[in-house]
Amino acid sequence: MICMKFGGTSVQDAQAIDRIAAIVRERLPENPVVVVSALAKITDQLLAMAASAGAGDRDKALELSRAARERHYSTASELLGTSGFAQIHPELEADFNALDDLLRGIVAVGELTLRTTDNVAGFGERISGRMVAAAFSLRGINATSVDSRKCLVTDANFGRAIPQFEETTARLAEIVRPLLARGRVPIMGGFIGSTREGIPTTLGRGGSDFTAAIVGAGLDATRIEIWTDVDGMMTTDPTLCPDAKRIKTISFEEAAELAYFGAKVLHPATLLPAIQKNIPVLVLNSRNAKNERRLRPPSLPGGYGLDLGSQRIGNGRFQRIDRRHCRRSGKTRRREVRRPKGDRLSGRRKHPQHPRYRGPCVWRDPRGDHPDDFAGRF
Repeated sequence: MICMKFGGTSVQDAQAIDRIAAIVRERLPENPVVVVSALAKITDQLLAMAASAGAGDRDKALELSRAARERHYSTASELLGTSGFAQIHPELEADFNALDDLLRGIVAVGELTLRTTDNVAGFGERISGRMVAAAFSLRGINATSVDSRKCLVTDANFGRAIPQFEETTARLAEIVRPLLARGRVPIMGGFIGSTREGIPTTLGRGGSDFTAAIVGAGLDATRIEIWTDVDGMMTTDPTLCPDAKRIKTISFEEAAELAYFGAKVLHPATLLPAIQKNIPVLVLNSRNAKNERRLRPPSLPGGYGLDLGSQRIGNGRFQRIDRRHCRRSGKTRRREVRRPKGDRLSGRRKHPQHPRYRGPCVWRDPRGDHPDDFAGRF
């Protein structure tokens, strides 16, 4: 089986969801599990309404909720048609009524806790999962909506919950594997989970990629696909600089450093569960699905790899990419160098007088670390 994750821009409207339905249909023989984010910008809107409610501004909070409700209704109506929307409308209505009641409760209490924030922030993925499952079913895909809160078990560290992998793997085997065995396509919301007691939690920003890695690793996927709106990792944000170039080859370490400095296409540290099981990860463009035809699976000696479009991120378990510029020929030679656990990063940057020196940075095996903790070391 494979795990396919679609980000907010890949499910931002009816046309986008229709595109991903065609992409998933092509992969039905591979038994896909689909992880979806909330519609684009919805999570930010949910956090804004929670903040407004916590500040006592009831009218603004409910106004933001009403705008989110209208957007989802409009998207679902365009996506499903009149009869399809009539079937899913009661579920959407119940979800948004529950959200409004929660916002009124926050205003009444006069306090916004991290636990309550997680509850509000997770509504986007829960609703988008239902909509995508209904859209897939209408288009001939045997899809089933699965509540990720029943599968992904975390601790009670609200706002940045840490998954409990053994329990999560057991629940995936109990809930998701039977659906795959019956030829169904499970649709799960990313970013969200729950404690053992059933209290909703979130994995932090970028958590949908993390969810895909957890699900893929827990179900022993042959690969994980991260679908976004660009062809791969770029030298800069293409929306700000049209001349941005695709990075053809980049090491995992370098990708993590780019993410630390603001690259948004992928946070490699969220993929630690996939790295642990050596599952290849592809980053693809849902608006340019043909780009994936140029993919080649990573074949790195003794380690994992992330494949970005026709480029590759990966550096073996304890490897780095060493580039040396030859002044005589004007060319740059590239080689992969193995280094043991605990070895410091090489290069001028480790020298205290170097302008980009940021203190000693010790290489450690990232497996088992939380993504945010891992990112802090680069």
